[in-house]
Amino acid sequence: MTKAILAAIFAAALVPAAAAQAQETVPPVINSYISFSLPEKDLLPENVAYDPVEETFYVGSTRKGKIVRFKDGEHSVFATREEHGLWQVIGMKVDAKRRLLWVCSSSGENLVGHSKGEPAKGGLFKFDLKTGRLLKKFVLEEPGKSHFFNDLVVSSKGDVYATHMFDEAAIYRISAGKDELELFLKPERFAAPNGIALSSDEKLLFIAHRFGVKTLNTKTKEFLNLQYPEDVTMKGIDGIYFHDNSLIAIHSDAKLVRRYPLDETLGHVVRGETLESGHPLLDNPTTGVIVGNWFHYIANSQFGRFSENGELLPYERLVQPVILRVRISGETQAAARK
Repeated sequence: MTKAILAAIFAAALVPAAAAQAQETVPPVINSYISFSLPEKDLLPENVAYDPVEETFYVGSTRKGKIVRFKDGEHSVFATREEHGLWQVIGMKVDAKRRLLWVCSSSGENLVGHSKGEPAKGGLFKFDLKTGRLLKKFVLEEPGKSHFFNDLVVSSKGDVYATHMFDEAAIYRISAGKDELELFLKPERFAAPNGIALSSDEKLLFIAHRFGVKTLNTKTKEFLNLQYPEDVTMKGIDGIYFHDNSLIAIHSDAKLVRRYPLDETLGHVVRGETLESGHPLLDNPTTGVIVGNWFHYIANSQFGRFSENGELLPYERLVQPVILRVRISGETQAAARK
């Protein structure tokens, strides 16, 4: 999947040729069911979040800079580019305890009206879930520099950690007590940070990047490579999630959803298990959200549906965005191990 727009916006999802070839050998494992779909075929969604209190999903559009709410089979608009100043909606997480929706939003070529070659602007947007009001936005915008907030995770205390890429590969934080955006860590030899997850004890962050996964100690800031067996690859991961001492990961280009059980130290992958591979609806799957025993994820972002000159294909050549779900615990999961 070599598309200029996808490469520029979601660099962390690129898989080196050798890794991509290895992933392609994974046999089909079709376990997913359709959770729901949305009618706007040109949304180009990247992220889905879930509010367990209201039992509501939120889906962000990279094309239209808006957030769509889905509940009980009905969809409505929660936030828009025109009213709230959103750009591409990328990572999103619900803070159910504080009734907040946190959003990563950054400018880029997927967005309608974006000028090609224009430096990217990025920010974190804080919404009130009950009223839909934008409470605050934290924006990085500097002449000649490109900023891109990719994904985020929220701790039980309300602290937000976000990945930032392009001119600066770094982790930013908004502490609940300060409510200010601050640089948390800017490591060396760190390329295109993408998905981010927090361990259940909240001592470790797991950060997907171009060449694998890193762990970051939230107290000491110790920054290490996650170790894994030779027959497992952690490259090309977009969304990543911590669940039951395992990582759930979406390999976007390889069209895989996998589970990676960890050892007791959380520093080593024990093995890889394929949860989904070869589903006919997969077209650049990106990120998801864990709801109970199920993992709901964007199946078809359609980031590759652009012509050679960068124009989105005609509407009749697009398909409705679909959110799939796959069981990750509870009932026996027919996972293929590799």
